[in-house]
Amino acid sequence: MLPIQSLVRSQPIQRYTFQMLQASLRSPTFPQTSYSTQGLAVKEAEWKQTTARFAAELYQEADSLGTTAALLQQKNQTSLLNQRKAISSDAAKVSAQAMKGALDTSHTVEVTSLAKAQVNQSLALAAQERSDVQTGMNQFTLTVGGKPHLISVVASASDSNAQSLNRIAKAINTERAGVKASVRTDSRTGASQLILTTNKPGTDQSFSLADVIGNAIAATDLNHTATAAEDARYKLDGDSFTAGSNTVPIEGGKIELTFSQTTESPVSVTISSDRDAIVKQTSQLLDAYNRFHDKLESHAPAFTFELTQTWDRLTRSIQPQLSRIGIIRNQDGTFALNEDTLRTAMKERYQTVEQMVGQESGLAATIKKQVDRLRQAPLVALTRPYPFADSTNPYTAYSLPALFLQQAAKTGLFYNQAF
Repeated sequence: MLPIQSLVRSQPIQRYTFQMLQASLRSPTFPQTSYSTQGLAVKEAEWKQTTARFAAELYQEADSLGTTAALLQQKNQTSLLNQRKAISSDAAKVSAQAMKGALDTSHTVEVTSLAKAQVNQSLALAAQERSDVQTGMNQFTLTVGGKPHLISVVASASDSNAQSLNRIAKAINTERAGVKASVRTDSRTGASQLILTTNKPGTDQSFSLADVIGNAIAATDLNHTATAAEDARYKLDGDSFTAGSNTVPIEGGKIELTFSQTTESPVSVTISSDRDAIVKQTSQLLDAYNRFHDKLESHAPAFTFELTQTWDRLTRSIQPQLSRIGIIRNQDGTFALNEDTLRTAMKERYQTVEQMVGQESGLAATIKKQVDRLRQAPLVALTRPYPFADSTNPYTAYSLPALFLQQAAKTGLFYNQAF
């Protein structure tokens, strides 16, 4: 054993007595001397700057990791795992939209007729001629979908046809019965005509009008139907259906078909998850985790051992199931992705991928919860075990202030607890 000569100098600094140990190590050929002469204040300043920089870098990577993980959480409505693509072989005639939870599937659609709104037209009357509508109170019923609405119009003896039609249109629109009224005047002929149109198509929205008092309907022939209400008629996978709208929900409302034109041949509609986007986002999540892991490992001496161990245990616990869908944990604690395995898993057992990645016990949710826990913990939790950091006063210590303990111990400053 090499001989050691030691000289101990004690110097009081505030409450503590620090001992600076100067040791000379002698060998037969290469004498070496080691000194530690920097004051505690300098060491404290260095520690503060270094730890603050390390913490800022770690939190920056944690924020990026948390944001990336949120994009794959199923509870997030905009998560890629919830999104579906709907592709139509003839979108000009039949388009589709897939909602959250729609299964990967395909359908054939044939449209034989579109749903139509009812349209009534009055007589085309000379706009400036005197109206034949009875002077005074006129009342009529507008029955829409079997529900009657009593509407009143007061006509003046001097009303022209245009004025009378506009009075009736205003009264109908004020009732808001599901029928829109408008007056159209032909600039070439000078004739005015009242047009009534249901707000929605389908036979359950059909309407009729009848005079109760006066002759507002009879004088204008407003009960004349120009276009009858019709339901859409279509076939879905060979089975015939009707609908009161050209927008039809199927698969329990998770898929919505919209008919724009009738079809001469079946239109194919395919629903699928956006697998390319999911693979890309999963790869980005693993890259973000690897950056966070590397940052944590590179700064490990400045942080509590518990912090690195928490993340290590976390990833180890979920690794066995993740390997089934192509997410592999490397020996150094980072992750790698086998894209082919993930694509195969999504094709053959998509719900398993959803569970392992996006649900509460999955990779994305687990990482997001741990990131949130890190961000919500006191800053000193980076350098002390969490139970102590979460105490009433996390900055107390038995000897040196907790924030300076590791740095002092690692840089040649030895201390005792004698005052």
